[in-house]
Amino acid sequence: MSLFEIRSSPGKGLGVFATQHIPAGTLVVREKPLLTWDASAPPYQVDRSLRASFHALSVPEKLAAGALHCPMDMARSVRMIKELRSSIEDARNNPGAQEAATLSPLKAKKGKGTMSPNYRTLMAEAMARSKDLTDPSKEDLELYIRATSDGIGYLGPGGGGKETGLFPTAARLNHSCDPNVVFAVDRHRQYHLRARHDIEIGSELVVNYMPSFLSSATRKRETLENHSFVCSCRRCRGATPTTTALITDGGGTVRQDPGRVAATTQVAVGFVSATHLRTFNLIQHQAAAGIGIDPDELHHWILDLQKQEQRLRSMAGAAEEPVELFGVLYCIAEAYCGLGLVLKSPADIDKAILCLEKAASLGSKHWGSDDVFVREQRECIMDLRVRQAGFPSKK
Repeated sequence: MSLFEIRSSPGKGLGVFATQHIPAGTLVVREKPLLTWDASAPPYQVDRSLRASFHALSVPEKLAAGALHCPMDMARSVRMIKELRSSIEDARNNPGAQEAATLSPLKAKKGKGTMSPNYRTLMAEAMARSKDLTDPSKEDLELYIRATSDGIGYLGPGGGGKETGLFPTAARLNHSCDPNVVFAVDRHRQYHLRARHDIEIGSELVVNYMPSFLSSATRKRETLENHSFVCSCRRCRGATPTTTALITDGGGTVRQDPGRVAATTQVAVGFVSATHLRTFNLIQHQAAAGIGIDPDELHHWILDLQKQEQRLRSMAGAAEEPVELFGVLYCIAEAYCGLGLVLKSPADIDKAILCLEKAASLGSKHWGSDDVFVREQRECIMDLRVRQAGFPSKK
Protein backbone atom coordinates (compact mmCIF):
# COMPACT_ATOMS: atom_id res chain seq x y z
CA MET A 1 0.00 0.00 0.00
CA SER A 2 1.29 3.44 -0.92
CA LEU A 3 2.25 5.75 1.94
CA PHE A 4 0.64 8.74 0.24
CA GLU A 5 -2.00 9.92 -2.20
CA ILE A 6 -2.35 13.01 -4.37
CA ARG A 7 -5.57 14.92 -3.81
CA SER A 8 -7.00 18.40 -3.45
CA SER A 9 -5.38 20.65 -0.86
CA PRO A 10 -7.58 23.60 0.25
CA GLY A 11 -6.33 26.79 -1.33
CA LYS A 12 -3.29 25.07 -2.87
CA GLY A 13 -4.56 22.99 -5.78
CA LEU A 14 -3.31 19.43 -5.46
CA GLY A 15 -1.09 18.13 -2.67
CA VAL A 16 0.49 14.95 -1.28
CA PHE A 17 -1.19 13.40 1.78
CA ALA A 18 -0.26 10.51 4.09
CA THR A 19 -2.56 7.49 3.73
CA GLN A 20 -1.18 5.90 6.89
CA HIS A 21 0.97 6.77 9.87
CA ILE A 22 4.52 7.48 8.64
CA PRO A 23 7.23 7.06 11.30
CA ALA A 24 10.12 9.53 11.44
CA GLY A 25 12.96 8.66 9.08
CA THR A 26 10.77 6.65 6.69
CA LEU A 27 11.71 6.85 3.03
CA VAL A 28 8.40 8.04 1.59
CA VAL A 29 9.32 8.57 -2.06
CA ARG A 30 12.10 7.42 -4.35
CA GLU A 31 11.65 8.28 -8.01
CA LYS A 32 13.51 9.07 -11.20
CA PRO A 33 12.95 12.27 -13.16
CA LEU A 34 10.71 12.46 -16.19
CA LEU A 35 12.99 15.09 -17.72
CA THR A 36 16.46 16.46 -16.99
CA TRP A 37 18.36 19.43 -18.38
CA ASP A 38 21.52 21.47 -17.90
CA ALA A 39 20.70 24.25 -15.44
CA SER A 40 23.56 26.42 -16.72
CA ALA A 41 22.50 26.32 -20.39
CA PRO A 42 20.94 29.37 -22.08
CA PRO A 43 17.10 29.37 -22.08
CA TYR A 44 16.85 28.52 -25.78
CA GLN A 45 18.97 25.40 -25.22
CA VAL A 46 16.82 24.35 -22.24
CA ASP A 47 13.71 24.74 -24.39
CA ARG A 48 15.26 22.71 -27.19
CA SER A 49 16.38 19.98 -24.78
CA LEU A 50 12.97 19.78 -23.11
CA ARG A 51 11.17 19.44 -26.45
CA ALA A 52 13.43 16.57 -27.56
CA SER A 53 13.26 14.80 -24.20
CA PHE A 54 9.48 15.13 -23.98
CA HIS A 55 8.95 13.60 -27.42
CA ALA A 56 11.09 10.62 -26.34
CA LEU A 57 8.82 9.86 -23.35
CA SER A 58 6.30 7.04 -23.32
CA VAL A 59 2.60 7.93 -23.51
CA PRO A 60 2.05 7.42 -19.73
CA GLU A 61 5.09 9.60 -18.99
CA LYS A 62 3.83 12.34 -21.32
CA LEU A 63 0.46 12.26 -19.59
CA ALA A 64 2.17 12.49 -16.17
CA ALA A 65 4.22 15.50 -17.26
CA GLY A 66 1.23 17.15 -18.92
CA ALA A 67 -0.88 16.80 -15.77
CA LEU A 68 1.48 18.89 -13.65
CA HIS A 69 0.63 22.45 -12.66
CA CYS A 70 1.26 25.01 -15.40
CA PRO A 71 1.12 28.58 -13.97
CA MET A 72 1.23 30.43 -17.29
CA ASP A 73 -0.31 33.63 -15.91
CA MET A 74 2.08 34.10 -12.98
CA ALA A 75 4.43 37.09 -13.17
CA ARG A 76 7.42 34.75 -12.93
CA SER A 77 6.16 32.66 -15.86
CA VAL A 78 5.56 35.75 -17.98
CA ARG A 79 9.10 36.90 -17.23
CA MET A 80 10.57 33.49 -18.07
CA ILE A 81 8.73 33.31 -21.39
CA LYS A 82 10.02 36.77 -22.26
CA GLU A 83 13.57 35.65 -21.40
CA LEU A 84 13.15 32.51 -23.52
CA ARG A 85 11.97 34.46 -26.57
CA SER A 86 14.83 36.92 -26.12
CA SER A 87 17.31 34.03 -25.86
CA ILE A 88 16.00 32.47 -29.10
CA GLU A 89 16.22 35.79 -30.93
CA ASP A 90 19.73 36.40 -29.63
CA ALA A 91 20.84 32.90 -30.70
CA ARG A 92 19.63 33.64 -34.23
CA ASN A 93 21.25 37.06 -34.45
CA ASN A 94 24.44 36.33 -32.50
CA PRO A 95 25.17 32.58 -32.81
CA GLY A 96 27.36 31.30 -30.00
CA ALA A 97 27.30 34.52 -27.95
CA GLN A 98 25.36 33.03 -25.04
CA GLU A 99 27.55 29.93 -24.97
CA ALA A 100 30.74 32.01 -25.09
CA ALA A 101 29.95 33.55 -21.70
CA THR A 102 29.37 30.09 -20.16
CA LEU A 103 32.31 28.38 -21.84
CA SER A 104 34.91 31.11 -21.36
CA PRO A 105 36.92 29.08 -18.76
CA LEU A 106 37.56 26.49 -21.50
CA LYS A 107 38.75 29.05 -24.01
CA ALA A 108 42.36 29.57 -23.03
CA LYS A 109 44.68 26.61 -23.32
CA LYS A 110 48.32 27.55 -23.74
CA GLY A 111 48.23 31.30 -23.96
CA LYS A 112 46.65 34.28 -25.58
CA GLY A 113 45.11 33.74 -28.97
CA THR A 114 44.68 29.98 -28.58
CA MET A 115 41.51 28.03 -27.91
CA SER A 116 41.15 24.61 -26.36
CA PRO A 117 39.74 21.84 -28.63
CA ASN A 118 36.77 21.45 -26.28
CA TYR A 119 35.91 25.13 -26.59
CA ARG A 120 36.12 25.06 -30.40
CA THR A 121 33.93 21.94 -30.57
CA LEU A 122 31.29 23.30 -28.22
CA MET A 123 31.17 26.64 -30.02
CA ALA A 124 30.82 24.88 -33.38
CA GLU A 125 27.89 22.90 -31.99
CA ALA A 126 26.29 26.11 -30.72
CA MET A 127 26.65 27.74 -34.15
CA ALA A 128 25.02 24.71 -35.80
CA ARG A 129 22.10 24.73 -33.34
CA SER A 130 21.33 28.37 -34.08
CA LYS A 131 20.60 27.63 -37.75
CA ASP A 132 17.43 25.59 -37.22
CA LEU A 133 15.78 27.30 -34.27
CA THR A 134 11.99 27.39 -34.35
CA ASP A 135 9.62 29.50 -32.30
CA PRO A 136 8.05 27.57 -29.43
CA SER A 137 4.41 26.58 -29.82
CA LYS A 138 1.84 27.07 -27.06
CA GLU A 139 2.44 23.45 -26.01
CA ASP A 140 6.21 24.02 -26.00
CA LEU A 141 5.82 27.07 -23.75
CA GLU A 142 3.58 25.14 -21.37
CA LEU A 143 6.18 22.36 -21.15
CA TYR A 144 8.93 24.93 -20.52
CA ILE A 145 6.97 26.58 -17.69
CA ARG A 146 5.94 23.27 -16.11
CA ALA A 147 9.51 22.02 -16.10
CA THR A 148 11.24 25.21 -14.96
CA SER A 149 8.58 25.95 -12.30
CA ASP A 150 8.60 22.48 -10.73
CA GLY A 151 12.15 21.37 -11.51
CA ILE A 152 14.58 20.53 -8.69
CA GLY A 153 18.26 21.35 -8.94
CA TYR A 154 21.03 18.94 -7.96
CA LEU A 155 24.64 18.10 -8.76
CA GLY A 156 24.94 15.82 -11.78
CA PRO A 157 26.34 12.27 -11.66
CA GLY A 158 29.96 12.05 -10.61
CA GLY A 159 29.82 15.48 -8.97
CA GLY A 160 29.36 17.13 -12.35
CA GLY A 161 27.65 20.40 -13.16
CA LYS A 162 24.31 21.60 -11.85
CA GLU A 163 21.35 19.80 -13.39
CA THR A 164 17.62 20.17 -12.97
CA GLY A 165 15.07 17.37 -13.00
CA LEU A 166 11.29 17.19 -13.19
CA PHE A 167 10.11 14.59 -10.67
CA PRO A 168 6.36 13.77 -10.88
CA THR A 169 5.57 13.27 -7.18
CA ALA A 170 7.98 15.92 -5.95
CA ALA A 171 6.29 18.45 -8.23
CA ARG A 172 3.03 17.93 -6.28
CA LEU A 173 4.52 18.78 -2.87
CA ASN A 174 3.36 22.07 -1.41
CA HIS A 175 5.47 24.48 0.64
CA SER A 176 6.03 25.13 4.32
CA CYS A 177 8.95 26.90 6.01
CA ASP A 178 8.52 24.26 8.74
CA PRO A 179 8.42 21.12 6.56
CA ASN A 180 7.66 17.59 7.75
CA VAL A 181 9.78 15.95 5.02
CA VAL A 182 13.28 16.54 3.62
CA PHE A 183 14.60 15.59 0.19
CA ALA A 184 17.84 14.77 -1.58
CA VAL A 185 18.84 13.64 -5.08
CA ASP A 186 21.42 10.86 -5.32
CA ARG A 187 24.27 10.30 -7.80
CA HIS A 188 21.90 8.31 -10.04
CA ARG A 189 19.45 11.23 -10.33
CA GLN A 190 16.94 9.56 -8.00
CA TYR A 191 14.85 11.80 -5.76
CA HIS A 192 14.53 10.66 -2.12
CA LEU A 193 11.99 12.01 0.37
CA ARG A 194 12.20 11.20 4.10
CA ALA A 195 9.90 12.04 7.01
CA ARG A 196 11.50 14.53 9.41
CA HIS A 197 9.22 13.39 12.23
CA ASP A 198 6.15 11.20 12.68
CA ILE A 199 3.42 12.11 10.18
CA GLU A 200 -0.15 11.19 11.00
CA ILE A 201 -2.62 9.72 8.53
CA GLY A 202 -4.34 12.44 6.51
CA SER A 203 -1.58 15.02 7.09
CA GLU A 204 -0.19 16.84 4.07
CA LEU A 205 3.46 16.28 3.21
CA VAL A 206 5.19 19.63 2.76
CA VAL A 207 8.73 20.67 1.80
CA ASN A 208 10.59 23.95 1.96
CA TYR A 209 10.90 25.62 -1.45
CA MET A 210 13.85 27.78 -0.33
CA PRO A 211 16.70 27.97 2.18
CA SER A 212 15.38 27.76 5.74
CA PHE A 213 17.73 30.47 6.99
CA LEU A 214 16.00 33.24 5.03
CA SER A 215 14.11 35.87 7.00
CA SER A 216 10.31 35.63 7.20
CA ALA A 217 10.01 38.79 5.09
CA THR A 218 12.25 37.31 2.40
CA ARG A 219 10.44 33.97 2.45
CA LYS A 220 7.08 35.68 2.03
CA ARG A 221 8.41 37.80 -0.82
CA GLU A 222 9.94 34.76 -2.53
CA THR A 223 6.73 32.71 -2.34
CA LEU A 224 4.65 35.66 -3.55
CA GLU A 225 6.91 36.57 -6.47
CA ASN A 226 7.71 33.02 -7.60
CA HIS A 227 4.65 31.01 -6.54
CA SER A 228 1.83 33.57 -6.16
CA PHE A 229 1.08 32.96 -2.48
CA VAL A 230 2.21 34.38 0.85
CA CYS A 231 3.44 31.77 3.30
CA SER A 232 1.52 31.66 6.60
CA CYS A 233 3.18 28.63 8.20
CA ARG A 234 3.99 28.47 11.92
CA ARG A 235 7.46 29.96 11.45
CA CYS A 236 6.19 32.88 9.38
CA ARG A 237 3.33 33.63 11.76
CA GLY A 238 5.65 33.59 14.77
CA ALA A 239 8.48 35.69 13.31
CA THR A 240 9.60 38.70 15.34
CA PRO A 241 10.74 41.63 13.16
CA THR A 242 13.81 43.64 14.12
CA THR A 243 14.73 47.21 13.28
CA THR A 244 18.32 47.27 12.03
CA ALA A 245 19.23 46.20 8.53
CA LEU A 246 22.43 44.32 7.80
CA ILE A 247 23.86 44.21 4.32
CA THR A 248 27.10 42.81 2.96
CA ASP A 249 29.14 43.93 0.03
CA GLY A 250 30.66 41.49 -2.44
CA GLY A 251 33.50 40.73 -0.05
CA GLY A 252 31.28 40.01 2.91
CA THR A 253 31.85 43.28 4.82
CA VAL A 254 28.86 43.91 7.07
CA ARG A 255 27.45 47.35 7.80
CA GLN A 256 24.21 48.83 9.06
CA ASP A 257 21.88 50.38 6.53
CA PRO A 258 19.04 52.38 8.17
CA GLY A 259 17.70 53.33 4.74
CA ARG A 260 16.79 49.72 4.05
CA VAL A 261 14.55 49.37 7.09
CA ALA A 262 11.36 50.73 5.50
CA ALA A 263 11.88 48.71 2.34
CA THR A 264 12.10 45.46 4.29
CA THR A 265 9.24 45.99 6.74
CA GLN A 266 11.84 46.60 9.48
CA VAL A 267 13.39 43.17 9.14
CA ALA A 268 17.16 42.91 9.36
CA VAL A 269 18.47 41.83 5.98
CA GLY A 270 21.83 40.52 4.88
CA PHE A 271 22.73 39.42 1.39
CA VAL A 272 24.56 36.27 0.34
CA SER A 273 25.65 35.51 -3.19
CA ALA A 274 24.29 32.68 -5.32
CA THR A 275 27.82 31.20 -5.22
CA HIS A 276 27.59 30.95 -1.44
CA LEU A 277 24.19 29.32 -1.71
CA ARG A 278 25.58 26.56 -3.89
CA THR A 279 28.18 25.85 -1.18
CA PHE A 280 25.41 24.34 0.94
CA ASN A 281 24.34 21.35 -1.11
CA LEU A 282 21.07 20.89 0.79
CA ILE A 283 19.84 24.11 -0.74
CA GLN A 284 18.16 23.17 -4.01
CA HIS A 285 17.03 26.69 -4.74
CA GLN A 286 18.10 28.61 -7.83
CA ALA A 287 18.30 31.97 -6.11
CA ALA A 288 18.98 35.44 -7.41
CA ALA A 289 22.16 37.21 -6.35
CA GLY A 290 20.65 38.78 -3.24
CA ILE A 291 18.67 37.16 -0.43
CA GLY A 292 17.81 38.33 3.06
CA ILE A 293 18.37 36.94 6.53
CA ASP A 294 17.36 38.20 9.97
CA PRO A 295 20.05 37.25 12.53
CA ASP A 296 17.77 37.80 15.54
CA GLU A 297 15.03 35.70 13.98
CA LEU A 298 17.54 32.94 13.22
CA HIS A 299 18.85 32.92 16.79
CA HIS A 300 15.30 32.56 18.12
CA TRP A 301 14.75 29.66 15.72
CA ILE A 302 18.00 27.99 16.78
CA LEU A 303 16.98 28.21 20.44
CA ASP A 304 13.63 26.60 19.61
CA LEU A 305 15.36 23.81 17.67
CA GLN A 306 17.88 23.22 20.46
CA LYS A 307 14.98 22.81 22.93
CA GLN A 308 13.52 20.21 20.57
CA GLU A 309 16.89 18.44 20.47
CA GLN A 310 17.14 18.38 24.27
CA ARG A 311 13.58 17.06 24.60
CA LEU A 312 14.21 14.23 22.13
CA ARG A 313 17.46 13.25 23.84
CA SER A 314 15.88 13.26 27.29
CA MET A 315 12.99 11.11 26.07
CA ALA A 316 15.41 8.59 24.55
CA GLY A 317 17.54 8.41 27.69
CA ALA A 318 20.27 5.80 27.37
CA ALA A 319 18.61 4.26 24.33
CA GLU A 320 19.80 4.84 20.76
CA GLU A 321 19.39 8.41 19.54
CA PRO A 322 15.93 8.78 17.94
CA VAL A 323 15.86 9.28 14.19
CA GLU A 324 13.79 12.47 14.67
CA LEU A 325 17.03 14.14 15.75
CA PHE A 326 18.27 14.05 12.15
CA GLY A 327 15.71 16.61 10.99
CA VAL A 328 16.36 18.87 13.98
CA LEU A 329 20.15 18.77 13.52
CA TYR A 330 19.65 19.37 9.78
CA CYS A 331 17.73 22.59 10.52
CA ILE A 332 20.15 23.84 13.19
CA ALA A 333 23.04 23.32 10.76
CA GLU A 334 21.26 25.27 8.03
CA ALA A 335 20.54 28.16 10.40
CA TYR A 336 24.19 28.38 11.48
CA CYS A 337 25.22 28.04 7.85
CA GLY A 338 23.16 31.10 6.93
CA LEU A 339 24.69 33.14 9.74
CA GLY A 340 28.19 31.92 8.96
CA LEU A 341 28.11 32.59 5.23
CA VAL A 342 26.50 36.02 5.44
CA LEU A 343 28.47 37.33 8.41
CA LYS A 344 31.68 35.49 7.41
CA SER A 345 31.69 33.98 10.88
CA PRO A 346 34.04 30.99 11.34
CA ALA A 347 32.45 30.22 14.73
CA ASP A 348 28.99 29.81 13.18
CA ILE A 349 30.40 27.65 10.38
CA ASP A 350 32.06 25.48 13.06
CA LYS A 351 28.68 25.06 14.75
CA ALA A 352 27.07 24.16 11.41
CA ILE A 353 29.77 21.56 10.74
CA LEU A 354 29.34 20.05 14.22
CA CYS A 355 25.59 19.62 13.64
CA LEU A 356 26.21 18.13 10.19
CA GLU A 357 28.69 15.65 11.68
CA LYS A 358 26.11 14.61 14.28
CA ALA A 359 23.42 14.29 11.59
CA ALA A 360 25.71 12.18 9.38
CA SER A 361 26.58 9.88 12.29
CA LEU A 362 22.93 9.50 13.25
CA GLY A 363 21.82 8.88 9.67
CA SER A 364 24.58 6.31 9.18
CA LYS A 365 23.35 4.34 12.20
CA HIS A 366 19.76 4.26 10.99
CA TRP A 367 20.10 4.10 7.17
CA GLY A 368 23.70 3.09 6.41
CA SER A 369 26.82 5.05 5.56
CA ASP A 370 26.05 5.11 1.82
CA ASP A 371 22.59 6.67 2.24
CA VAL A 372 22.11 9.78 0.11
CA PHE A 373 21.24 11.95 3.13
CA VAL A 374 24.37 10.82 4.97
CA ARG A 375 26.60 11.50 1.96
CA GLU A 376 25.00 14.91 1.52
CA GLN A 377 25.86 15.96 5.09
CA ARG A 378 29.48 14.93 4.54
CA GLU A 379 29.70 16.79 1.23
CA CYS A 380 28.31 19.89 2.94
CA ILE A 381 30.99 19.64 5.60
CA MET A 382 33.76 19.57 2.98
CA ASP A 383 32.24 22.51 1.08
CA LEU A 384 31.82 24.59 4.22
CA ARG A 385 35.42 23.99 5.28
CA VAL A 386 36.63 25.18 1.89
CA ARG A 387 34.45 28.28 2.13
CA GLN A 388 35.52 28.91 5.72
CA ALA A 389 39.19 28.78 4.73
CA GLY A 390 38.52 31.62 2.31
CA PHE A 391 37.05 33.97 4.92
CA PRO A 392 39.04 37.18 5.44
CA SER A 393 41.23 37.00 8.55
CA LYS A 394 40.29 39.30 11.39
CA LYS A 395 43.11 41.52 12.59
